[in-house]
Amino acid sequence: MENKQEESKPKEEAIQSSQEITHEQEINFLLYTMFQQIIEKANYFYNQQAQTEKSKSIIMIKSLIDSSFINQFKTSNEIIYSCLSGILYYYLGTFNGSNEDQSVCEEPFTKSLKFFNSLPPIIKMRYLNFYQEIFNNLGIIYYNRGEIKRGLQHFAKAEQIYKVFLNLSNYNYTNNFPLFMEKCSSLNCGSNNNNEEKNILFSFVVDGGINQKNFEHNYTLTVFYYAQAFTKLGFRKKAIHYCSLTLKRQIEYNEYDLKDAVNNCINISDFYLENQNFAQTEYILFCALSLLPKDLEQKKKLRASVQAQLGKYYLERLKLALLLKRKNAKIKDEENLKKLLNSQKFLIKNLDVKFPEIKDVCDLEEAKTVFRLGNTQLKKALKIFIMDGYVTDHIKISQTISQLYKYLIFFETDNGRIFAMEERRINILEPIYKAINHKVYVMQWQEVSLELAEIFCEIFESNYELFRINQKKMKIDEINEFGKKSIFYYEDIIGYIENEYGKETEKKFEDFITIITIKSNIARLYSKIIVIDDVKKRVELLKKSFDIYNEVYKLLKGAKDIFGDKEELKENLVMCEEMIGMLPIKIDKVNRGEEFL
Repeated sequence: MENKQEESKPKEEAIQSSQEITHEQEINFLLYTMFQQIIEKANYFYNQQAQTEKSKSIIMIKSLIDSSFINQFKTSNEIIYSCLSGILYYYLGTFNGSNEDQSVCEEPFTKSLKFFNSLPPIIKMRYLNFYQEIFNNLGIIYYNRGEIKRGLQHFAKAEQIYKVFLNLSNYNYTNNFPLFMEKCSSLNCGSNNNNEEKNILFSFVVDGGINQKNFEHNYTLTVFYYAQAFTKLGFRKKAIHYCSLTLKRQIEYNEYDLKDAVNNCINISDFYLENQNFAQTEYILFCALSLLPKDLEQKKKLRASVQAQLGKYYLERLKLALLLKRKNAKIKDEENLKKLLNSQKFLIKNLDVKFPEIKDVCDLEEAKTVFRLGNTQLKKALKIFIMDGYVTDHIKISQTISQLYKYLIFFETDNGRIFAMEERRINILEPIYKAINHKVYVMQWQEVSLELAEIFCEIFESNYELFRINQKKMKIDEINEFGKKSIFYYEDIIGYIENEYGKETEKKFEDFITIITIKSNIARLYSKIIVIDDVKKRVELLKKSFDIYNEVYKLLKGAKDIFGDKEELKENLVMCEEMIGMLPIKIDKVNRGEEFL
């Protein structure tokens, strides 16, 4: 009897063991079929255009979360329960992404994170992709809510996950079986032979798996979100660093929109240009050009935008050259400046663009070279940004060309060539002044008028001095015409500027100084208009100059109460006092016939 019981015992254990295996197989079957299928189907619905289809994805995930299949693991296998719940709440947060109420996303992402955090470290590693995306999503939720610093903390965690990933093997798993089969099919057909696609492996959703491509893509999003957050906080240097890194990664991983990438190159170059990182500026703009189609008939406007920015860059090169010329210095003699100009902030690996080295512009020939480079780019841009349709851009580019001539003039010594370049500036700007509506393009009208006034003033002053030296060879009417033109353009805008200044509740010092400078220039020009045979007319002009200087003097005296004891106010006041004291004496001499200039 005992022997029979002993014989039957192993049989019962075998039967029980068989039943246990069968139950385990059934669970595995459901995990690797039903669960996988629901996730794939939910993803399919989420990627549809129609909102009704998208909503099906949320319903499917919610139903699975509440199902007895998932909840059975709550007591029987906590690890599987945490894995499944972490995955499901992640997808619930993702599928709710289009909802305006961000808290609908925040709650499931937070729950997902909690479940994943409850896993043993070795199992957590399987779900690093999920972690990275959850931190990115929570970061952007807090950013959009105005909790920027809290958002930054989550971006930092996403970045840390990426750094962890860098130390792991470079696998490229996909959890989507249809996608995996599609890739395999395309590889077998030979239609896609790159190494990145060859390395693609399949892993069931429940098993996680590290997807290198997704990690890189999501880290690009992390640095992009960093850039937005730091911009919002006003940390421009940090924002540009992350903008540059975003651009670099987008291009290197071929995840960019051409228009956005080129415009980002231009915007980022603005910062480097402002900070005199000239080599980086030039590099990034030539990177932008290299992205454009080789066919010059394509993307004309985009190309012209880069060319306009290059023109601006070459203008800044000339400005620096003039500054060094006046200081009698060279780049190579100023080590810190050399480092600044040639500092390398970033490179884009897959673009065949050489990082430049910025050298001295020491003489006229070198200045001409920089001028030609800028002028060529700007002329190309101007062919696209014509006045009809691109008024603001056309004016801006034209002003940059005029400025190129202005700074080249400082290197020129021949008066004939200087005069020719000043006339070229007039020919560029006067048609614009006449063509634009001054009430619509107010800022452009002021800028063009002021620049024309300054050009005519410079021509008048230089010719006036030549007339003083050799009166017989100069035509008085021509000289005076330059002075009168300068007065015309100054007087054209001074009324508007004074009116706007009067409206300011809080007076701006730079606006006040502009008024003082323009009025002082007008006064000086009136005092220098050449009149030889008409004493009365000459005295009238000198008195007009005297009256304007008196007006400027009163403005300066009253400005101390508004702006305080500024050095610039003192200097202008001293100049005014000198002219107010000198002009009556000059008027007496003219009346007595002792002086006409």
